[in-house]
Amino acid sequence: MSLPTVQSAKEAALEKYGPDGYDGANGDGSLVWQFIPFKSSEQEPCPYGMGCVEYKVLAPNGCSDAYLKLNFLDAAGTVLGWSNDTATLGPGQAAVMKFVDTSGVSEPGQGPGRRGEMHVTVSASATTGRTR
Repeated sequence: MSLPTVQSAKEAALEKYGPDGYDGANGDGSLVWQFIPFKSSEQEPCPYGMGCVEYKVLAPNGCSDAYLKLNFLDAAGTVLGWSNDTATLGPGQAAVMKFVDTSGVSEPGQGPGRRGEMHVTVSASATTGRTR
């Protein structure tokens, strides 16, 4: 007899929000995110000609401190730079977070994983509780 598989909170969040394009979640499922292609010609340009990366972040139950940190890596996995952003989100509220690559390995419009020479890892945390 096999035991039933228990779905983690992260897996449950990705199953629920994956059809809406969210492809990342933190361990407890309190934040989900998706990459948004950045086109500086259509949006606020990146400062100093650097590359920018944007993620849409959703807090299904709300959180008083949604925090995302991106590491910009070379092909060998060495961290060359990082960027972070934070927001307060009500239940079901989303925010677009913009990350500026100061390492010089990315270009506008590049995304997570290997895109040209840019690699990105995402770390996320949320302080849940009352939001106003």
